Amino acid sequence: MNLLDSWLDKLEIENSSRHNNRDFMEHRLNSWLNKILDHSTINKIVCITSGGTIVPLETNMVRYIDNFSTGLRGALSAEYFLRSNYAVLYFHRKGSLLPFLHRITNQQQNYHREKEEEQQQQQKCTKEVDSNNLINTNNNNSNGNQNNIGIFNWFMFNPQDNKLQLKENSLQFLSSIFNEYTMYGQYLFTLDFETIEDYLIGLRWIAKQLEAIHVNKNSTQKSIHLSFYLSAAVSDYYLNREYRPEHKIQTKSMLSTTTTAKSSDDYLDKSLSRIEDLHLSLQPVPKVMKLLTTLWSPSSYVISFKLETDHQLLLVKAKQSLEMYNPNVIVANLLQTRSKEVWLVFKQNNTQDITVEHINTENNTDEINKQQIISQEIESILIPRLIQLHEQTIDQTIK
Repeated sequence: MNLLDSWLDKLEIENSSRHNNRDFMEHRLNSWLNKILDHSTINKIVCITSGGTIVPLETNMVRYIDNFSTGLRGALSAEYFLRSNYAVLYFHRKGSLLPFLHRITNQQQNYHREKEEEQQQQQKCTKEVDSNNLINTNNNNSNGNQNNIGIFNWFMFNPQDNKLQLKENSLQFLSSIFNEYTMYGQYLFTLDFETIEDYLIGLRWIAKQLEAIHVNKNSTQKSIHLSFYLSAAVSDYYLNREYRPEHKIQTKSMLSTTTTAKSSDDYLDKSLSRIEDLHLSLQPVPKVMKLLTTLWSPSSYVISFKLETDHQLLLVKAKQSLEMYNPNVIVANLLQTRSKEVWLVFKQNNTQDITVEHINTENNTDEINKQQIISQEIESILIPRLIQLHEQTIDQTIK
């Protein structure tokens, strides 16, 4: 067995208490996969990883290291894959943004912003000046703070008959979202992770579950084309379980008032070294993408991500990752411009020559106006291009 696989086996045993519902999850996943297999038109499944992993600093976790990721890239991408006739297995950070659901808050904010602008324009137009008085219609009414209350403003509640109704203006921004979810929700399956260990263990489990579809396919079943879209922000470093204290890391002030060296020598010996400056020695997280592409799910089309803050390093490191880990495509992006532009790095037509494509939201400036460019989602361009590349690979495989 591969050393990394052995390490993951050990990790899974150590974290077994966090995965005690695995049998139930496997039953749910297999039920969903069977529905997809029975579907007459869907023959592509993509596993999207989304959100950031956390690194626990204690076994009974109070503190942890996190990153900036909210899961927006993954949530948006899932929607575009669903609209393109893919089934989506969405493996996401617990509490991160979800497909369709994230748009509800966004639509509400946009709606109230537009209404506020309309009111300001109306107030500007209705200021009247007569010969005696300056009449200002900009009254402080009871609706002034309604935007701050959030979801409660979507509804009307009548306490007399105990009825709750959705407001007409809320229905406007909710109906389109619910309509899309009604169309595509059955093709979306969600699983969550939290820690870096959850992610690595879960990714391996999912990959093997999906690969089994390909391996065990009989002659009467349709061909299913698998892909992975690895947009999760995975920690590069972690604190190995053997180096984590069992309980919350204590501060000097707490220790000095609650315990003494005589009463708890062993405890203080281990804890006092951490009570002033906190020094952490983090270990690099083993890279598992090579296992994904060669062992766990070799039949899958793998799309990976590379994020940097230094433009000079971005494409260099993306090309290195392409050579080292053998994904089909790497989506390279800069932290500062990740919502506006990306670079696709891949080898075309099974050659060793690396192709780099730049994609940005200003590519279609002749077709859409400036306001649309500002609001355009980069995923609306990125996902169709990735699907095109995936389909080219499928065609080459069939030939």
